[in-house]
Amino acid sequence: MIENERRKHTRKQYAVLVDFTAPERVRPYQEYMDNISTGGMHIRLKDTIPNGTHLSICFEMPGRIPVKVKGAVVNSDKRGMGIEFLPGSDKRLGTMINMIW
Repeated sequence: MIENERRKHTRKQYAVLVDFTAPERVRPYQEYMDNISTGGMHIRLKDTIPNGTHLSICFEMPGRIPVKVKGAVVNSDKRGMGIEFLPGSDKRLGTMINMIW
């Protein structure tokens, strides 16, 4: 687990391929997630995407369970971007995150 006093949710390290789309790009991105929590995730990305951009994100949880979520970019730099999950994301997400050791 990754602890940080500024965060509302405890992050868990979880590296998996993520597909996501951004409004300004026709073709989807395919990059790796570094970590995840019930509130969001961090995706490695060399490009920067403006804060506030809404994304549609697809990835797999343990057991090859497909997940689709909506998120907004809250931090973007050369190391990647922090994503906050938006309301209406997969309701199973919290349960599935607890499956990550």
